[in-house]
Amino acid sequence: MSTPQPPEGLSRGEFARASGLSPKALRLYERSGLLVPHRVGAGGHRLYLGAQVERARRIRLLRQMDMPLAVVAEVMAQERGQALERAEAWWRAQEEALRSRRAALAELRLSWGGVVERGPEPVWRVRRERVGAVKVAAVRARTDQQNLVGTFHARAQALRRHLVGQGARPGPGFWVLYHGAVTPDGPAPIEVAVPFTGHAEPEGETVIRMEAAHVRAVCEVARGDCFYPRILGAYRAVERWMLQCGAHAVGPLREVYEASWDEVAEDAVFALVARPMREAGRG
Repeated sequence: MSTPQPPEGLSRGEFARASGLSPKALRLYERSGLLVPHRVGAGGHRLYLGAQVERARRIRLLRQMDMPLAVVAEVMAQERGQALERAEAWWRAQEEALRSRRAALAELRLSWGGVVERGPEPVWRVRRERVGAVKVAAVRARTDQQNLVGTFHARAQALRRHLVGQGARPGPGFWVLYHGAVTPDGPAPIEVAVPFTGHAEPEGETVIRMEAAHVRAVCEVARGDCFYPRILGAYRAVERWMLQCGAHAVGPLREVYEASWDEVAEDAVFALVARPMREAGRG
């Protein structure tokens, strides 16, 4: 009589112990397609490969961050470096959302006569700036305030991948154009643009266009002030400055980012709030 061979792979219980995931979580991830068993036997017994343990552990860590399943699926579908970029972009969005909620609480304290635990309002300084024409790859999206940062970072990364894949050279930064009012209560259209040199073709929702040379009103925003609703002060400052100068808007408001979050100190300039304009007395 031949000796029975052990099954290839790990049972659900063994895999749960190796990965740190509960059987309930494994069932959920199987239904969602995130973590499918290598083989399902006739009696419904699940067998996993040892090579799947690392994927399971990564999913567990992402879920410990309270990342939604849909976003986990996006992250896990990327290559290693791109997956890390997507996870970090999502996490920055969560940090900004938390800062936004803290700021809202501070406003409530002020409104109800309580103690306000916040720093002084920044001094918003606006200047005139001329920028040259530049080619950009751009894509539009709709988002609400809660998902804004994650949305525009994901779109910027996708645009960079598109440009690099076509042999073009993306610039160091990107900007976000607001074609509507993005609020916590509802989505509005935004456009993410990445400047580049070289040649690239449009693809899918990605367009290639020339951003014309223009004059714009610009307000610098420190990293520590770059969250909602505090950054709205910069928007108001730009609008006041243009009104005082008699300038007319000729394009949507935008946020310009030239460096990554980790490269900038808390009190250093992280973003520009800007608006293209036509100066008074000029056609």
